[in-house]
This record gives sequence, structure tokens and C-alpha cells, in this order.
Amino acid sequence: MPLHLESVMIGAFRGLADAELAGLGRVNVLVGVNDSGKTSVLEALHLLCSPLEMERWHSVAVARTRHPDRGLPEHLRWLFAHEPGQVLDDRYRGRMAMACSGGIHLRGFKAEIEEVLRMQGGAPAVRGAAVKVRTAAGTDEHSLQAQAEFQFWPDQISVASTADEKRLLASRLVMPYEHWWREIPVDEFSRARIAQSGDIGALLKSIDPRIAGIEVLTTRGTPDLYARDQAGPPVPLTEFGDGIRRILMLAAVVTSASGGVLLIDEIETAIHVSALARVFGWLVEACVERDVQLFVTTHSLEAIDAMLAAERRESTVGFRLERADGRIAVRRMPEDVLRRLLFERGLDVR
Repeated sequence: MPLHLESVMIGAFRGLADAELAGLGRVNVLVGVNDSGKTSVLEALHLLCSPLEMERWHSVAVARTRHPDRGLPEHLRWLFAHEPGQVLDDRYRGRMAMACSGGIHLRGFKAEIEEVLRMQGGAPAVRGAAVKVRTAAGTDEHSLQAQAEFQFWPDQISVASTADEKRLLASRLVMPYEHWWREIPVDEFSRARIAQSGDIGALLKSIDPRIAGIEVLTTRGTPDLYARDQAGPPVPLTEFGDGIRRILMLAAVVTSASGGVLLIDEIETAIHVSALARVFGWLVEACVERDVQLFVTTHSLEAIDAMLAAERRESTVGFRLERADGRIAVRRMPEDVLRRLLFERGLDVR
């Protein structure tokens, strides 16, 4: 199957400037020290997949916070590269640019943000943000194919104009502690179970032998997820620890990213090292079956081992992000190089 994304150039996004990821694979592993831009790359890719969707801008802006309704215009502001010499209190303007190649019906987009004010009688003006997006099917200025404009306020979001074709490529972004921030939607899990048959239950049982399966049960009028316990009655998923919840979330989101891109920040979160190989092998298999291109970040050498040891032989590429001269540089490590550095020389590729 052809890759949805073969190369990406992040011209300006958060702290990234002219960061290029070329020669992408089916499985892409991002490594680097803290604050090297790994999460920003995932957010940029998530936005690139559907830059004309208003909801996508909202979700990327608040992906790092548990309080998405607080200060939305301010969260949006920090996605953009700001004009030189701006002061925080100024009425700000910012820009963003990305380009890509591959199976996606898009070759790039440009976006601008500008602070806007809304008067409220004698009260202080409300500060909002206006975002204008232009997508391109080619690389020159004459190849613009669609554009949209949104306004984001602390109390509402409005669409000034939008294109007919919004979603260009399905994508799903999973943050490290999302399995605690929100419940796994019953409908999302149900779609995953239908698509992947009994594989989810088998995977969970290999982690915890007490689990005989997962069921959707309705108690007190509300459907919820329960684990069938071989030794007793069904147990609510909320009563299980991080690992089971995390694995269930990953199982559910693979289906929601079918035919597109799955982006997982800190894939090793909550999963014990003894289970990483099984979980990652299952994940790669599920991604191939659902035509999903996978991007993950990690700080774990054990996680990288598990990715390289997956039985399903798919192209795995590593990218190391490093800060140099005030910029973030990206170094590509193809699978053979990654293996030699890790296993033969024993180097810490993180």
C-alpha cells in the first residue's frame, strides 16, 4: 500500500522552523531529549491532515491541556510563529506553513492568525483570534485550491467561510495521559471490536489472564465498558489501572484512523516493559490491516527494541530531533542504521 505521507516540511509551527521529515516509513519513531519538538511534530502532522476543519484547529490548540475551554484564543496563538519584535501584550499576528508529498490530496497549506476584538458595551473588549487557511495542490502560488476562515472566542467558535472539501486525510492524535483525561467512547470501542474481531480481548488477556473479554453494559441507563472477569462479575473499566486503559484506547483509535495517520505521543506510557513487544506487535499488525501510517514518540529504549522486533515486517524509520544554533534539526535513521546503532554498537539513539 502506498504511504499517505512520504515527506513533510514544517516551515513554521510552534518552535519548529524548516523541519523536514523525508523518506517516511509505515512506522515512524521520533526520539530526542525533552523539549526537542517531538510532540510539536505530531501536532503539526495532525493539523496537516485536515487544515480546513475548524474542529481540528481547536483540538490541536488544546491537546496539551485538561481545560480546553479556558483561553482558547491564547492556546491558538502559540501554535504560530510570531512576527519579529512582537511584545506579548501587542495585538498579535502570526503565520504558519507546511508542505508534504505522498498519497494525501494536498501539497501544503499556509495559515495566518490575527487577534480580533469584540466590543461589549461599556465592558472591556473581548479578545479573540481570526485564523485564515489556504491549501495548495501544488507548490506555486497559482495552485491554491481551497481556503477557510474561522474566528475563535473564549465563549464560542464561528465560521467566517469554509471550503466544501474539509477532511483530506483521517488522523488521530493520542496524548500520553488521554486515557485518564477522558473516557474511551463506547461507540469508538464498538467500531474497533467489530473491525478487529477478538484480537483486542486476546491482547488484554495476554497482559492480565483474569480478563476474559470486554463488553458494553448499560447500568442505570448509561452504557459503559466492562471487563469480564473469569473469577467474578464484570468489572467497570474505570476500576483498572493505567496499562489496561491505555491498551484499550490504542485498540479503539486504530480504527478511527483507518486509511489515514495515527499519532501516539510517548507510546510506552503506562505499559510495562514486559508487555511492550506484544502491544507494539499487535499495534503494527492492526495498522497494516487498516492502512494506517504510524508515528510515535518515545523516550524508551525498550520501546524501540519492541518496534524493531515486531513480527510484521514494515518499513520502520527513526528521526532524532536535536536543538542546534537555536533551531531544531531532524536527523533521519533508516531501519538498518537504527538496528546497527542500537544492537551492534549499543548506542543510546534517544
